[in-house]
Amino acid sequence: MALKYAEKKTNTTTKNENKSKERANEETKETKTTNRRKGRITWFNPLYSKNVSSNIGKKFFDLLNSCFPPNHKLHKVINKNTVKLSYSCMPNIKQIISSHNKRIIKESSNKASTTKLRNCRDKPSCPLQGKCLEQSLVYQATVSETNTNKIDTYIGITENTFKTRFNQHISSFRLPHKKSATALSEHVWKLKDNKRDFKISWEIIEKSAAYSTKTKKNATCAFQKSISF
Repeated sequence: MALKYAEKKTNTTTKNENKSKERANEETKETKTTNRRKGRITWFNPLYSKNVSSNIGKKFFDLLNSCFPPNHKLHKVINKNTVKLSYSCMPNIKQIISSHNKRIIKESSNKASTTKLRNCRDKPSCPLQGKCLEQSLVYQATVSETNTNKIDTYIGITENTFKTRFNQHISSFRLPHKKSATALSEHVWKLKDNKRDFKISWEIIEKSAAYSTKTKKNATCAFQKSISF
């Protein structure tokens, strides 16, 4: 019995010693991996060009070996292991401008999709069939007499929304002191004085940008001049 007890005790002690050795080995491995230092690398990034036919990388490292040979005091700091070469990966001016333009166009398209095209309470009575909030456009008003079927057209421009301009036209049709505000209002008042029935229909001819201080041009005015009356 005493021998069996001694054998069990020796077996447990050897097992404990083995476990302690394994833990010590694991700790030494962890310390070795954590204490490993990363070498400092200096990168040379030349600009890429299709016009350059020479091997820049080879010439650069040949120059590095000739200027910093193994017997040089800075060879430990400047050599093939500490200096690496890679072409520049930064975007050029063309890529920067194109990405900027894409972002601006995307934002403007998102705004255009989210903006309302009309705010009329009575949808069937909208003068432009649901597009009365369009801006910077050339529009046409067609005046047709119900009795004689005579048709007259009026072309106008606006940089505001069409609804703002439409309300101005309506007020010029109602108020006598605005009779001569536009050529359309003068024509409408002539028909009203002669007691002729008429209808006015509206449509958009062209959409164009507003007046620009940089170009000193107004696209809507240029389009209106190009129309033959």
